[in-house]
Amino acid sequence: MATELSTYKKYLPILKWRQGEYQALLRLDRSIKKNLYPLFVIPPVEYDFEEEKPKKTAEEHVEKLAKRYKEKWGKLPSLVDIDSTLHLDNVSDGRTIPEFIFDEIASVTKNFSPVIRLDYDHSYVNAVKKCVSSYATGLGIRVALDQLANPSNITKIQTLMSFLGCIPEHTDLIVDFQKGSTYEPNEDVILIVSSLLSSIPQIKEYRSIYIAGTSLDLNTVKKPGAIQERSDWIFYQALYASLGKAYTNLGFGDYTIETPEFSSFDMRLMNPAAKLVYSYRDKWVIYKGSAFRDDTSQMKGLCNKLVTSPSGYFYGANYSKGDTKVYECSQGVGSYGNLGTWKEVAVSHHLTLAVYQSASLLGFQTLP
Repeated sequence: MATELSTYKKYLPILKWRQGEYQALLRLDRSIKKNLYPLFVIPPVEYDFEEEKPKKTAEEHVEKLAKRYKEKWGKLPSLVDIDSTLHLDNVSDGRTIPEFIFDEIASVTKNFSPVIRLDYDHSYVNAVKKCVSSYATGLGIRVALDQLANPSNITKIQTLMSFLGCIPEHTDLIVDFQKGSTYEPNEDVILIVSSLLSSIPQIKEYRSIYIAGTSLDLNTVKKPGAIQERSDWIFYQALYASLGKAYTNLGFGDYTIETPEFSSFDMRLMNPAAKLVYSYRDKWVIYKGSAFRDDTSQMKGLCNKLVTSPSGYFYGANYSKGDTKVYECSQGVGSYGNLGTWKEVAVSHHLTLAVYQSASLLGFQTLP
């Protein structure tokens, strides 16, 4: 794992470990999968609003994780983060949930690295230390951009790495722009990012530096849809053009079509609208309908709008498994699925596009 990313910095999607995401991964073309370096975030336990309690215990929530990880992702490299609500729970043998998760994944593959944030509790830090020392997995450090502006946080990064026994060459730094960030691809902002990175000792020796974020805001989209700029990708291209030669370990990451945070809603009180989210070059193309459960067949019309768009947004039925589903639905073939189906479709297409874009930016005419 230590040298896995020594030359080519694969695209890093930050993916919630939920069905729509891991099913999209499972069905990806092998050439796309091997050019991904996903950061999986293990989600909190879902809440049962009808019973007014969590749907599962923390142990029940994660007990099938290793089996699914093996089935959906296998032995390809990854980073693994765990929602903070799970940090202090224990399984029946006394291990904390993070210890259990890292041990379980290590039983499948050692080709992963635990991810730590600067505000994580001591229990989680100790679980990461045990993982790093037991399995030689390396480390991911996930920080917000504004955290790097505080010198005490630079010291904290150094202290954590020393405590965990991890050197820069075995460490990925994920600079997370998080929700609500603005992306201005101008010289002043690029200079600020460069200055913040250069304040980290030995930064150019890190295994990788990922700039990750999202500009997608589905909350503002009304029927019949909208087009939004992929400002995070536009910004990264400008950043790479300026810093790529100096920082050869620089890579691109994003949240695909998801939001950074985990939300919990009482679905008895909600009937979300049908929508189709599709990434295209530097844009998000979003088609939106009425309440999905009231008329699932409206997905045929939304898919047909994309496939027949005079702007040529559609990449073709063979581009990804998600694109195949879009085309078939536009032709009335197959089922209309559920909301999870269309999240999987959007994630599948976006992962494929972002892999090709990242490789192209680094000068590859075909995928490495």
